[in-house]
Order: sequence, then structure tokens, then C-alpha cells
Amino acid sequence: MFVFPQFPYYLAKTYFEEKIVANLAPVSIRSEIDIYDTNGLSKPAIGDIVNIEEIISIRNNCIDELEKYNIRIENEPNLLTTSTLDYVFAKSLFKNMGKYLTPSLASDNDMWTYLNLRVFPDIVVYRWRRKKNNEYSINPERFFKITRNYCGTLWWRAYFFFDKSNEIDNWWLLKELSEDNLVAITERTRLRGYPNLPIQLGKKKVEINSLNETNEFKEDLFRKMMVIFLARISCINLHLLESSNQSMQIIENAYNAAYCELKRKRENINYR
Repeated sequence: MFVFPQFPYYLAKTYFEEKIVANLAPVSIRSEIDIYDTNGLSKPAIGDIVNIEEIISIRNNCIDELEKYNIRIENEPNLLTTSTLDYVFAKSLFKNMGKYLTPSLASDNDMWTYLNLRVFPDIVVYRWRRKKNNEYSINPERFFKITRNYCGTLWWRAYFFFDKSNEIDNWWLLKELSEDNLVAITERTRLRGYPNLPIQLGKKKVEINSLNETNEFKEDLFRKMMVIFLARISCINLHLLESSNQSMQIIENAYNAAYCELKRKRENINYR
């Protein structure tokens, strides 16, 4: 078994403050990346470390893929480029790291800290730095937090939303769903133990988007459906979620309940 290096938080935090916060320019950060530098890194208890040349290859392949979509860190990102970046980078990370990562290994936060800080820091900064009063800042959770770090979040999205039934694009849902939708379905629900649920919830959101209703109604419907769904799964035998048919039925029932409730509410408002 081959595993990626780990970067423990007590050392990574200092590195983050000295190398990232002190210089939030993606181009400058890129010029200083040295994947051969293993200072502060630790070896996991089990397995052999992935070869450095292979890690460099993974990075180069991902950067090449981003540049095919004209994602270049010299330019300021906008809503379109960040959306494209998330979609392309998620696919590329998943495909290039695929032979090494399993869901159990992907739960290692120190591994993602290493990838965010030492392999792809320029991409993380490009995506998540924010400017206010001519000063840049970045939320450290994009490097460290298990449910919000950038590379880890994208890998899990690619894992969850892989649709083998779509031969044209297995990750079409990552394009169809907004950032808020993806966060609502995966990060906020903690559904990592039930990989068949996110893709079904994503498809239901696409179905909601196609309704002949106002955008406000469709967003309210999705939110209400998620509230009902999460309330119901907390009260059932969780092994039912492992069955595709059972989980689809739970989602469909939550959708129908939400739709009826919102329709009644709208009809009462109109009647009055």
C-alpha cells in the first residue's frame, strides 16, 4: 500500500503563516513550491510513501488539465472561472490520485494538509483568497479543516458524484449543481458513510431545476426537501440507506412532502 506524506497541524500552521499568509500571490507561491522538500513531513504508520516523482507528475497533470480550460493563476478569477476550476480540478485530482486513494485513506486530514500546503498551495490561494481594502486574506480552513479543505473537498465530491450511467461525462453533476448545492448535499449532511445518497440528491436537485416554477420556489423546495430528508434519516435504521431503492424512496417521499407543503402555503397566501 502506498500513501501520501502527512503534514501534522502543529508544524503545518507555522508553515502556513510563514509561506502562505505572508505572501498571498499565487504566482509567487508557485515559484517557491519544492515538492522534494520533506521538512516537517511525517510518514504514516502503515504503507510506503508515494514516490516524489509521482507526486510531481500528479501536480503537473492537474495543472495541464486546468490550463486546457484556460485557468491561469496570473488572472483574477471570477464566478465562471472558479466554477470551471472546481469542476476540472475535482475530476483531475480524482483520476490522477485514483490508484492510491480509497475512502478510508481519504479521511486522513494530515494528508490533505500536505497536498493543500506543499503540492497545490498556488491553486488553493488562487481559488480562495479574498480582497478587502486592497488587502488579501484567506480562510485557513481551506488548508486544514477536514470538511472544508480544498483538495480534500474536491476529491470527495468527485467520489460521491461519479455517475457511471452517464457515458458522456461521469461528473456532469459537478457542473449542474452550484457551490451552495454541493455544500448542502455533502459537507453539511455528513453523508460520507452512504455514498449512494449524494448522487441521488444531486439528480433530484437537477430535476427540481427543470420544474416550471419560479427560482425562489425551486430553491425553497430544495431546502425544505433537505430539511425533511435529514430529519427522517435520523429516525430510521441507517442500514436502509445502503440500499439504492430504499434511499431513493426516502428522497422521493421527502420531495413530495416538501412540494405539497410549499404548494399549500402558496395557495393560502394567494387566497388571502
